[in-house]
Amino acid sequence: MPALETKAKELIFNTLSQSWAKSKHRRVVYHLKANDKILDIGAGKGALSWMLLEQGFDVTPVDVQNISFTEKVKPVIYDGETLPFPDNSRDVGLFLTVLHHTPDPEALIREALRVCDRLIIIEDVYHGKAQKYATWFTDSLFNLEFKGHPHTNKNNFGWLKTFADLDLRVLHIEKEPVLGLFEQVTYYVTK
Repeated sequence: MPALETKAKELIFNTLSQSWAKSKHRRVVYHLKANDKILDIGAGKGALSWMLLEQGFDVTPVDVQNISFTEKVKPVIYDGETLPFPDNSRDVGLFLTVLHHTPDPEALIREALRVCDRLIIIEDVYHGKAQKYATWFTDSLFNLEFKGHPHTNKNNFGWLKTFADLDLRVLHIEKEPVLGLFEQVTYYVTK
């Protein structure tokens, strides 16, 4: 990797990615136990995995491609459908603003539950049609993902219905405003 590209990635990782990870870390860490085996599904640039690894957590980052901005985080690459891990081999799966990027979030949740006992899910939710489209646009802009984005976002009721349909117990819900216009919800669910 050319030196300039490496420096640019380091700058982004140390600023924007770390800021994003700190926000997510604050919402997930108190649901984790010191000895948990964690899957960070859709690990992206690797900032949260790196932060948890630095704290001594046993974290395996997983993604459909390696876009990690740090050499310390090398994701296990998978096909976006089947996690390459045995049944019941992990304690916690993390889906942090990931599921709305997948064409079938329910199938991916089922697959994660094959491997993990508990899930921590953070999703952008919307209230009404205008906010739905604003959420889609902002997410596409932030992720530079304009073509092929499935936008499978749901409102809070939609996620709760999904969890009920999958026979999951919702142990904790936490709502947080984002940019003063949007809302993210953290769901802590178990089989």
